[in-house]
Amino acid sequence: MSFRGFGDIIVTPKGNQPGQKLFQGGPWGNKTQSPPPGGIWTPNEIVPEQYLPAALQQTIPLTDLFQPNDWDRDLFQEAALWRYVALHGGIKNCCRIDELGAPIWSQPPWQVMPSNGLILQQMFAATTASIPFTGTDTVIGTYRIPSGFDGAINRFVAQFSGNGHIDFSGDIVWRLKINNRYAKNLGNVTNTYGSFQTAFIVPGDAIPVISGQNIQVIVNIPATSGVNGGYVQGGFFGWEYGRR
Repeated sequence: MSFRGFGDIIVTPKGNQPGQKLFQGGPWGNKTQSPPPGGIWTPNEIVPEQYLPAALQQTIPLTDLFQPNDWDRDLFQEAALWRYVALHGGIKNCCRIDELGAPIWSQPPWQVMPSNGLILQQMFAATTASIPFTGTDTVIGTYRIPSGFDGAINRFVAQFSGNGHIDFSGDIVWRLKINNRYAKNLGNVTNTYGSFQTAFIVPGDAIPVISGQNIQVIVNIPATSGVNGGYVQGGFFGWEYGRR
């Protein structure tokens, strides 16, 4: 046997007969001959595939990397639930019919009461004996705008049924507070203002209020005031309407 080149294996029989080329180009060449004993040659594995970066791996057993667990099952269940909801009309709004769209007002609802508005009437009173004569603010009534509603205040009342009060003297001060701010033109009222039967209209446009706001009627009596007896009264009127 002799070798020629790097890939040819030449067998030289006895009698100086021409040699027979068994494997042209190595075992991956001539397919007509049987491979040598021990099988064809394969390269040795230098680095196992599992230690190679993912981009260099030839086969990635996905079933070993991604096994469904309880979190996957919860996601599948939730996805099936939302698919069921979507197939049966989706989520409906409790305040309006989505297919009809948002309501269209002919006039701004914070200036003119809409046809579906609700009347807002809040009236409060406190005796002069229950109010400290210290010049500090005393809340005699509070109202909170319901969730899901907006509104407007267009009338305000400030009244006193006792003795010793003179309008604009500062003996009694009324305030209307919305959350942390006094309402426009109603933060320092020193005169009686309207009545519960015919409340004066708030100067200018109605005062808009929104869902969740706290409205307070406040009374302040200074130490030098000469009022006595009776009730200090206050209130506000307007309307509320469902949010768009």
